[in-house]
Amino acid sequence: MNESVGESVPQEVEIAESVLYQFLEDEIVLLNLANQCYYGLDDVGGRMWELLIEEHAVSKVAERLQSEFDVAPENLRADLNQLVRELVSAGLLKASQRDTVVGLNK
Repeated sequence: MNESVGESVPQEVEIAESVLYQFLEDEIVLLNLANQCYYGLDDVGGRMWELLIEEHAVSKVAERLQSEFDVAPENLRADLNQLVRELVSAGLLKASQRDTVVGLNK
C-alpha cells in the first residue's frame, strides 16, 4: 500500500450505492457494480470494513480496533486511514452525508 500523505480521510464514511459485499471464511469480497471490479479484504481489513459500515465514524472505528488488536495506536490509525483512502479511491466507500450536516446526532 502506498502512503498518500496529501490525501485527507473523511471523518465519516458510508458504502457507495453501487457496492455489494459478502463475508466469506477469512475475508470479505467487495464488488463495485459501477466499474465491475471486485476486491478482497483479509481478516484485519475485513474487520476494519465491518466496523466502518457499522460505526461510520473513522475515529470510533479506531477506538474499537485498538481494544481488539495489540498494535501501537499510531500504526493502527495510519493503517486504517490508508485503507479508508484506498476504499474511497476505489469507489467502495464515500464521505458520509453526516460528515457535512452540522448538529446531526447518530
